[in-house]
Amino acid sequence: MSPEIQSGLIALLGVIVGGLFSYVSARVGQDWSALKSDVQKLAAQVAAYHRLEALYAEEVATLEAEDSHTKTILTRMRDRAEESGSAVRPEMTEKQAKKIAERWS
Repeated sequence: MSPEIQSGLIALLGVIVGGLFSYVSARVGQDWSALKSDVQKLAAQVAAYHRLEALYAEEVATLEAEDSHTKTILTRMRDRAEESGSAVRPEMTEKQAKKIAERWS
């Protein structure tokens, strides 16, 4: 094979490898951006649900005849949800969710 053909094939191979690398890196960048956005949204949702849960617990405490503290109500409701199998017990706090959101922003 002549040196011109060899150098042409090497150049063609270089262009193909460079294009493939460029495509893969762009694709990974898009996926990474989508993942960061999803993590931020999920962390914000966890924090929002903690605030909503606290508001509901305060409202239940005012409606119940017995003098229950909101922490007691939260624990009781989380236990009931977990026992029914409809939910998992939340392990992440609102503060932890906010830290995650900040770390991924």
